[in-house]
Amino acid sequence: MIRAATWGESSPLAKLYEADADILLLGVGYDRCTAFHLGEYRYCASPPRRRYRCVVDFGQGAQWWEYEDVELDASDMAQLGAEYERSGNVAIGRVGQAECRLISMPGAVDFATRWYAMRRKV
Repeated sequence: MIRAATWGESSPLAKLYEADADILLLGVGYDRCTAFHLGEYRYCASPPRRRYRCVVDFGQGAQWWEYEDVELDASDMAQLGAEYERSGNVAIGRVGQAECRLISMPGAVDFATRWYAMRRKV
């Protein structure tokens, strides 16, 4: 059985991008915006890759699974989000006590793709 890339072109993130979805960050910062990971898949033709291990259950009981995928690095997502917010494409408000941000998924991913292309070495 072929497994899809975690956050890549065959992932639910890519489907949400295609559907022109919006993202609501409800009381969390940009460092929790997994949509930015799609930009890590797209910023160049062959982004760096690494091996991952996790426990999964594909219907035959829990087992260790090892796979190769794009090397993800969330350490700069807060900075990426702050720069995206300065672009003026973010609606900021509150839901109860939570500060919230509403953003366009395609807009955020496209911004992230360009942002990573300028900052990451391949």
